Amino acid sequence: MKPQHLLIDGYNLLGKLKGGKGMSDVHFTQDRDAMIQRLSLYAQGGGGAVTVVFDAWKQKGHGRQTVHHAGVTV
Repeated sequence: MKPQHLLIDGYNLLGKLKGGKGMSDVHFTQDRDAMIQRLSLYAQGGGGAVTVVFDAWKQKGHGRQTVHHAGVTV
């Protein structure tokens, strides 16, 4: 089977990984980075390309930024 390209809503997946608990600003960066690391292991293991989108639609003043990390595009 050909590897799939996963397109992931980052906020939704983080919420699921946190068991439905709200995300606090204190741990958000740490939790986000840990999730991206796990996804990079998936991508590097032959699972396919991964793109994670954090839309930040409620945030003002944040521009678009693209980062590539070990097989994951954020």
